[in-house]
Amino acid sequence: LIRNVFEEPQDKDQRLSLLQYLVFNKGEDVTNRQLRDDLMTLLIAGHETTAAMLTWTLHELMKPENRMFLDELHDEVDSLDGRNPTFEELVQLPALRACLLEALRLYPEPPLLIRRCVGGDDVPVGPLCKDVEGDTVSFLPGQDIFISTWSLQRSQTLWGEDASRFNPHRWKESIPGKGGWLGYNPDKVATYQDERASDYA
Repeated sequence: LIRNVFEEPQDKDQRLSLLQYLVFNKGEDVTNRQLRDDLMTLLIAGHETTAAMLTWTLHELMKPENRMFLDELHDEVDSLDGRNPTFEELVQLPALRACLLEALRLYPEPPLLIRRCVGGDDVPVGPLCKDVEGDTVSFLPGQDIFISTWSLQRSQTLWGEDASRFNPHRWKESIPGKGGWLGYNPDKVATYQDERASDYA
């Protein structure tokens, strides 16, 4: 498949397949191995994370105590009159976006991140760091760092007393900063809740 894409002429008027998109964007320096690795990441990680997000969103929406959120979502989807939304219209579905974000918060994919410090670094202490003297934590070259997104996203220190509860409405409200974290500001949200709204949280 990869060899065929390299040999096919690029047609500007034709929609690109995902493989063609990767080839054309990587340019001439791309290798078959790089493309294969990119595709494997997309097919395995992208498929599994999306499926998990949708599964957990439906799991939460089906709980009797979350009926209000399900009704809001039904009303919003019904406004489309049975047709599939365009990308631009997806931005205009705030209840859907909030439900998906809240499911990602409670059930992050992946629930644990592992990173390796390449050159050593001093990192500012966060609001959840306990028993740390000073304003920074030092990481040594080659040291592995385990980050539990599951624990971070359920922390009452960061998210309030209802941190373990599914509440899509929380994305409408500001969350005050704690420690070195400046908090979350919904007024800074664009198409997606990213670092501009949450100070790299």
